Amino acid sequence: MTKSYSNDLRQRVIEYLDEGNGYIEASQLFKISVSAIGRWYRKYKQEGSYFPKRRGGSEKKIDLGKLEEYVKENQNMTLKKAAQEFGVSIFTISYWLKRLGYSYKKKTFRTWKQANKSEVSIKNR
Repeated sequence: MTKSYSNDLRQRVIEYLDEGNGYIEASQLFKISVSAIGRWYRKYKQEGSYFPKRRGGSEKKIDLGKLEEYVKENQNMTLKKAAQEFGVSIFTISYWLKRLGYSYKKKTFRTWKQANKSEVSIKNR
């Protein structure tokens, strides 16, 4: 995935074009493609802004604070029950529990607990 050019660079290119210089000269000076400069300048003339579009992506469907509270209150929970509670899949619950540092311990009763940083993982050996 490529990153957008900085707003400072876009501003300098737009100012350079406003001074009466051409796209090709701007392209050679700033080392940017002519088509990108053309898009920026057209957008600037039409909308008055040269800022990049906001990138997409989804927002979290789960509130991590509420998930932690739920785990502390329901230490004998199952992934299925937690998934139903939050309206997501069991894979989502499992993913976020691991990211929050929780690990599943097999005992007589199932419990979820947050692993200590001092505990050494078997996988790291």
